[in-house]
Amino acid sequence: MIIVTGTLHARPDTVAELLALSREHVARSLTEPGCLEHGVAVDATEVPVR
Repeated sequence: MIIVTGTLHARPDTVAELLALSREHVARSLTEPGCLEHGVAVDATEVPVR
């Protein structure tokens, strides 16, 4: 099993775009052979509240 982790930081004005792109990437990854899980987590202390 291979596990890949990563961290992204977004400027407050790009958070929505980053989340949308992340959702698209998750959907694509889940169609790949052998991909059992792909998720994105958001640190609630890091996301600016509008």
